[in-house]
Amino acid sequence: MSTRDSDPESNSGPFARWEIASAAGLLVLMVVLAWPGLAGNSVTIDEFAHIPAGYVTLQEGALGIYSKTPPLVRSLEAMPWLAARPQLSTGILDRLDPYDPWHPWILGDDLMQNNRESYDRLFISSRVVTLVLALIGGMLIWVWSRQLFGPPGGLFSLALFATCPTILAHSSVATVDVGSAVLFSASLYALWRFLQHPSTKRALVCGLLLGAALLAKMTALILLPLVVVITAAALVVPSRADRGRGRSLLGGLAIVLATAILLLNLAYGFRGSFATWGSHELFSHTLGKVTGWLPGWMPTGLPSWYLFGLDTQLLDLEQGEFPGYLLGEWSQEGRWQYFPVAFASKETIPFLLLVLASLAALAGRRLRRDPLTELCLLLPIVVVVAIAMRGGRLQIGIRYLLPIYPLIFVHLGRLALIPQSLAGVQARRIATLVLAGLVGLQAIAVGLAGPDYLSYFNLAAGGPLNGHRILLDSNLDWGQDLKRAAAWSHEASEEQPYLAYFGHADPMLYDLDYTLPPRQPTKGTYLVSANYLYGLDYPASWARAPAGRIDVSWLREYEPMARIGKSIFVFRVD
Repeated sequence: MSTRDSDPESNSGPFARWEIASAAGLLVLMVVLAWPGLAGNSVTIDEFAHIPAGYVTLQEGALGIYSKTPPLVRSLEAMPWLAARPQLSTGILDRLDPYDPWHPWILGDDLMQNNRESYDRLFISSRVVTLVLALIGGMLIWVWSRQLFGPPGGLFSLALFATCPTILAHSSVATVDVGSAVLFSASLYALWRFLQHPSTKRALVCGLLLGAALLAKMTALILLPLVVVITAAALVVPSRADRGRGRSLLGGLAIVLATAILLLNLAYGFRGSFATWGSHELFSHTLGKVTGWLPGWMPTGLPSWYLFGLDTQLLDLEQGEFPGYLLGEWSQEGRWQYFPVAFASKETIPFLLLVLASLAALAGRRLRRDPLTELCLLLPIVVVVAIAMRGGRLQIGIRYLLPIYPLIFVHLGRLALIPQSLAGVQARRIATLVLAGLVGLQAIAVGLAGPDYLSYFNLAAGGPLNGHRILLDSNLDWGQDLKRAAAWSHEASEEQPYLAYFGHADPMLYDLDYTLPPRQPTKGTYLVSANYLYGLDYPASWARAPAGRIDVSWLREYEPMARIGKSIFVFRVD
């Protein structure tokens, strides 16, 4: 094995000025592409609850708010609110029941009612934090890919990241998805660096990042067995097998895991960390099975609110919190095809071709790196995809695959080495033009789609106007187009249109006066979210209407006269 393969960190030298300028240009391009959505989207379903929960965590240390998701990322996104100091009703936290799954949205509604004039600006400030986290993720991808595949690989990976519609969509809303994906991949990058050259310092860095990932989203728990398995593999890879290195790896693994668990408990103030398994009432089958293997007197080692949130999240996966929509049908049962179909329809065609090419490239020795490096990149992707396909019934968005997206971009960096692996100047030029052309086509596709990245579907899937035939919920309609609907209504001089909007923000925030739609054909103009049009049973909290009140399925017999931001259909019934 060559030195280049045995030590991937030596693949790239100091950063040249042209590299730094190119990377900065790509990150600026990402900001330019993301900003119209960031500023123009109305408050989405999850933002409505996530960021107020983060705010009260910062202000009051209320860790039981929205316990299904750990507090780190949403607290970071709520930090600009500390300067703005939005108001909440006196005693609101005392009136909330943290065991009621709707209490985060009750908190969100209270914050909205008390801060109507500044409401939109508050969430825009939080989205800026999300975008900054995404830019940090872009720099991580650039650095890691560069270390593996040289300067061309680093910039190629970064270019794909900066123009990916799914990344742009979720960098434009203040939810935990992008921040948790960055920390998920940063943990694996730190693990990779530790395995290349074990040291106490690198083990501590890996442990801190792993702990931060655990504090970002429950998905990060997958990292714990992955870290153990990958480190165990490092012990048996032939080129790594020596007794001194083995001791360093095992000692470092202990530091990584201990640091991560310590940070997790420290963030929760060790509340309930020493409570026994037998003292907890657990409802998910998964955790119930785990506790069946453990003695009841054994301490959980996890904070109570974290364990409660994990149990609740697992219960949602097992039972399905909401039905999933795929290819025109709703189902409460999980379907293994959901995420493959979502990935194949929500990503650009050039990107999908590059993914296929990168898998084929693994067969060629010149584009592979050492087995341990490939394991760090590919095993997490395989595990997350396998769990997503077979692991539960919570199928409401491609965003559940976001943790592995940075790894995919790094993996694709190897394709930038294809030109230099070819014989002949002409062949190298053609390969370079093909790769550059595919990146350019992706940039053009997302540029034309903006700012409606949440509702992006590629041409093979019928484009954004036909996305509702394949997927709904956060793949297309997440409440992001209310502001645009209000602007359309004002421009069209529509007074009190019938409104069936999927979201929680009050339409009157944007001076959109409305009437709830009737259940049968009635003359008038209708603004209808795709989710409601195709039968999602969800409460219209903005109108204080319970689930089942809105039934606009009869409108599917009519042709829409317009589309607002791809997610809201406009009908005129005469």
